[in-house]
Amino acid sequence: MYLPQPILPVLSREFGVAASTASLSISALIVSLAVASLLIGPLSDRWGRKPVIAGCTLLLVIPSLLCALAPTMSTLLLFRFLQGLLLPGLTAVSVVYIAEEFPAERVSTLLGGYIAATVAGGLLSRVLSGAVTELFGWRWAFVISAAVVLVMGVLLLRYLPPSRRFAASAKLTDAFRGMLRHLQNSRLIGGFLVGFSLFFAFIAVFTYLPFYLERPPFDFSPLQIGLIYVVYAAGIVSSPLAGIIAKRFGRPSVMRIGLAIVIAANLLTLIPDTRWLIAALLILTFGNFTAQGVATSYVPTQAARDRGGATSLYLFFYYVGGSLGAFLPGLLWPRYGWNGVLGLTVASLGIGLCCAALLCRETVSPRST
Repeated sequence: MYLPQPILPVLSREFGVAASTASLSISALIVSLAVASLLIGPLSDRWGRKPVIAGCTLLLVIPSLLCALAPTMSTLLLFRFLQGLLLPGLTAVSVVYIAEEFPAERVSTLLGGYIAATVAGGLLSRVLSGAVTELFGWRWAFVISAAVVLVMGVLLLRYLPPSRRFAASAKLTDAFRGMLRHLQNSRLIGGFLVGFSLFFAFIAVFTYLPFYLERPPFDFSPLQIGLIYVVYAAGIVSSPLAGIIAKRFGRPSVMRIGLAIVIAANLLTLIPDTRWLIAALLILTFGNFTAQGVATSYVPTQAARDRGGATSLYLFFYYVGGSLGAFLPGLLWPRYGWNGVLGLTVASLGIGLCCAALLCRETVSPRST
């Protein structure tokens, strides 16, 4: 999903396009992922969790390989779009699978572990893509990605236990109606908007960070830019920790704390010093995945039924935020640079903080509407 981020300047030069156009290799995938998320949740409510998770993973190998063969920026964007159509089978349905298959009191902690696993994957893809690009060229980064996806698909097909607590919707239309009913729940709307703001800000920072780092005073190489994403390790720690803390203080409180931390960390990146920048990115990552891990577990626990639809809506808002975060700052970059990126991210996070404070609350039992 995030493989092109550290090599965006390379893609920009390779295809002779502007930074905002190169960033579409991120937003094209996220846009299609957002749209497909609206469909995949109800489909899994009707057909089951494991078939969708394993099937989408195996099919993802095809567009991943095609990305490595893309002759133009346009075709690369097309294949990235196709990747995004399949990814919700992993993201949306995996969250629902965890929420259904384990006791409610364990969901926050387990989803924190799930988020930590996605953070580890994001870290690995960014670091390896920078290193592989510098050593062998950017196309090999996509080849390795396809090989990893193939292995994961086979393992899921073989070892993921079938659902025990899944109750299929009688009709596909019933599943979609159930999803739309969630838009009447203010608690869920608050969770959706928190996800939107978090991913907008996070994608904006880490999409335009390579352009920031290749300039003075940093002057980083592609390998160095890839290595900066090691800061993602902070998310591997914060995601499970957030689930534990949420049991004591409540999910809405932890979301607010995480958002406030991210706002402060964004402002710290303005200090033109590598040590301060790394510290700021570590704090930013810690706060982001603290809030995201809790928001991810908050949404399915606030829906009594059609939880696939609830999670699909959350991921739709989440990925729409990310797609806008990957593209809109590019319009400000030529004139305002890093300051323009941060202006948009802080505004987005402020909206999320207001939503967490005013809309998100846990006044119901985990299995009620």
